[in-house]
Amino acid sequence: MGKFPAGRIGEPEEAAKLVAFLASDVAAWITGQVIHSEVGFLRA
Repeated sequence: MGKFPAGRIGEPEEAAKLVAFLASDVAAWITGQVIHSEVGFLRA
């Protein structure tokens, strides 16, 4: 898994946590952002 610095592939539950956070009142001021949720995947 040399392309994954975290040593593993992200799990669906981790993506779901990001979605839940963005849908919450805590994230109300986050607008117009590109959030890369790739677990540090190296494309090069």
